[in-house]
Amino acid sequence: MNELRVWVDGKERIIRGVSDSTTCESILIALAKAAGKTGRVALLEKWRDLERILPRTEKPIKCLQMWGSLQKEVKFLLRDETPDQS
Repeated sequence: MNELRVWVDGKERIIRGVSDSTTCESILIALAKAAGKTGRVALLEKWRDLERILPRTEKPIKCLQMWGSLQKEVKFLLRDETPDQS
């Protein structure tokens, strides 16, 4: 089992018990519940100035492993995707 570091509202959260088969969907459900988010959320992979929204079926640990020696430069972010109601 691994841990995954995800930035939520500017704060780093550590998700423990993440395996190679854990999907973004599972991470999103856990984080949204813990952060009290009720709208649509997305998990982003960020490397330097590049961001990519990860599909809900993606496995973040496998995704991270693909970065090889650059893994330490990659961040995961929880982004609120709920449309503005203004």
